[in-house]
Amino acid sequence: MALRLFREETNHAARLQLKIGCLLLVSVFLVGASGFKFIFGRTFFEGFYFLLITLTTIGYGELPNFSEGERLYTTFLIIIGYSAMAFAATMALRLLVEGEMGRAMEQRRMNRQLTQMQSHIIVCGYGRMGEEIADNLRLAKKQFVVVDNADEAIHRMEGKNIVGILGDATNDDVLIKAGIERAKTLICAATSDADNVFITISARQLNKNLYIISRALDDSVSAKLYQAGANKVILPYKIGGRTISNAAIKPAVVEFMETVSALDQLQIFIEEFPVSATSSMAGKTIYELNLNKQYNIIVVGMQRSDGKMIFNPRSDSRFEVGDLLICMGTEESFEKFLRDFA
Repeated sequence: MALRLFREETNHAARLQLKIGCLLLVSVFLVGASGFKFIFGRTFFEGFYFLLITLTTIGYGELPNFSEGERLYTTFLIIIGYSAMAFAATMALRLLVEGEMGRAMEQRRMNRQLTQMQSHIIVCGYGRMGEEIADNLRLAKKQFVVVDNADEAIHRMEGKNIVGILGDATNDDVLIKAGIERAKTLICAATSDADNVFITISARQLNKNLYIISRALDDSVSAKLYQAGANKVILPYKIGGRTISNAAIKPAVVEFMETVSALDQLQIFIEEFPVSATSSMAGKTIYELNLNKQYNIIVVGMQRSDGKMIFNPRSDSRFEVGDLLICMGTEESFEKFLRDFA
């Protein structure tokens, strides 16, 4: 990010200097031609034309009855004019070279980040939904890469310091470049249901253990996406309709849930914690862990290893290896909890 800011400041200074050089060159022509008119009695066009053929080295010869004073005046204009031309050309070349070098350095930085990513998230599509997904992942400080086939989308990502790949996510080579073989999750956020189905099929073939989430515009496509290998299908219009109706029926509940899920407010989080074989949570009950009093964490749910979901589990519920603990709390509470039970 610091490299990009430094390059933008440098380019801004070079652009400003280029404008100054061009303005100085135009001034040489205007002031010089005016001098030929008002000092030496030539017409403005004669002065302008003589300066043009002189500074461009065309050089058809001097104007008729050219005096020593005019030669001295022309010499002065040549020095100033060539200096302005050289200055403007240098700044133009600097912008060109630094622009190419900057893009090359940015590409190398992105490639280095991609090769270092492990268990990351791949977002396919950077439309309105894809951008919202990327913004939330960035706020959650998750490792992710976005794939989109539009140059304009890549430019928007660069402005947010998001690693982006220009390409078609339905192409296996593009997904491999995004590190799909090392990825943990893939999100299909393309604007076309057909594209999302095709991306899901390709992704599942490339990584059998990948967790695939896909959006669907049409309810009838959900079954096809699950058959193609998706683990979770999201219907935005159905979720949006449910949220709007709930806001009308029970506004306080919706406001509370929005507060919980709004990452940019950084107030309350809902997190999930897997119970591994090495975790000290294994074999203990919620009461024994004393999560509420000791860590100010509320256990809102528990998913058993067989996929069964238990909401508001009892205090004597015992954690087993493979279970998933779903908790609500603050960032500080979770950090303390992870220090003790990581």
